[in-house]
Amino acid sequence: MLTHTLTNAKWIKARLSESAGGCVEVAFLDGGQVALRDSKDLEKAPHIYPLAVWLGFQDCLRRNDAAALARHRIRATVTRFGTTIEDADTAGAVVHTYTAWEWTCFLDGVNNHEFESAAA
Repeated sequence: MLTHTLTNAKWIKARLSESAGGCVEVAFLDGGQVALRDSKDLEKAPHIYPLAVWLGFQDCLRRNDAAALARHRIRATVTRFGTTIEDADTAGAVVHTYTAWEWTCFLDGVNNHEFESAAA
């Protein structure tokens, strides 16, 4: 059951985020799924994605491929004020909002492959 899996999930964040007040947190779940949440707002439901979607999202971020990101299921909208993440496949899904610094910390973790090693 997903609720049980989330209750026992081990949430991680990028090393650079360790001193930040909020951040993108990731948990690798049973059944090859990945959960994303905003550590500042734990009342918001996390987004759940298949591992392949998560790995593809990280690849788009590393390549800084704006066109691919615009079509990706994990929809990240970056502005000078911050970033929002939403699930493009789920109508009315919760939107997670991150400051520019939180997103910078997360991208550092993605670029350093910190989240892939946690999936192994």
